[in-house]
Amino acid sequence: MDFEDEDLADIAMTVWEVLESGLEPTGPIPEGELRSGSVSIEGDWTGTVVVEAELESLRALARCMFEEAEVDESQLEDALAEITNMVGGNIKCLLEQESRLSLPSVPAEPEGHPMKVLNFRDPYGAVRLSVLSR
Repeated sequence: MDFEDEDLADIAMTVWEVLESGLEPTGPIPEGELRSGSVSIEGDWTGTVVVEAELESLRALARCMFEEAEVDESQLEDALAEITNMVGGNIKCLLEQESRLSLPSVPAEPEGHPMKVLNFRDPYGAVRLSVLSR
């Protein structure tokens, strides 16, 4: 399976729009304090979807999801797990074959070899979406 960059970017940008935030593609982002979540897809194609976000980005998304001015660590993890699940579920829909989506894992437990890595920025920081094949 070969995923198109445009399809993956559309999925990520749509998820961020649902969470009332914008997301723009960008060039390479420096390695730093990115929080990560992952989901596995298993079926005729097997791989892992990893979503990474800087803390301030994740905090803004979690505040939107929980409709609270402040969020705690467990809410940050829950938000990242749900965002990862949303992105992974939409990527799973790109597959023509029947497949299963695992529960999200936070922090990420990525398995596989990078197929696609897309970098973005939202108003609060860097975001990375990776698709790994196994």
